[in-house]
Amino acid sequence: VHLPLPFSLLILLLLPQEISAVSAIPHSSLSNQGHTFHTTCKYQNSNFGGLFWYQLWKGQGPQLLSYQAGTGPKHSGRITTHLNTTGKSSVLRVQQVELSDSALYLCHRAAASQAQKEPE
Repeated sequence: VHLPLPFSLLILLLLPQEISAVSAIPHSSLSNQGHTFHTTCKYQNSNFGGLFWYQLWKGQGPQLLSYQAGTGPKHSGRITTHLNTTGKSSVLRVQQVELSDSALYLCHRAAASQAQKEPE
C-alpha cells in the first residue's frame, strides 16, 4: 500500500501549528510483518497540555490512538506510547506490524487549555 507524499504534505499545510510529527510505516516494515515499528515525536514545552497520537488512512478522518499528559508508557493492544515530559518527546510503537497498519501517524501537542482528563 502506497500513500502519496502530497497527502502527507496536505496535512501539514492544514494544521502547521498543531502537528508535531508525521510518520508512515515504511514498506520494508510491512514486508516484514510481525516486526515492530516505532517513531518519535519531539515537541516544545511551552504551555504543554498533553500529547495526542492519531492514525490516518487516506480518505478518512484521523483515529485517536493515544492521549497522555504525564510521563510514562500507555498500552492499548499492539500499540504503546511512551511520553517523556523531561525530554519533550513521545515514542509510538506498533508491535507485530500488519498490512492494515499502513497509515500516516500524527503527533499533536495540545496546549494546556486543550488538556483532557486521561481515562483511568
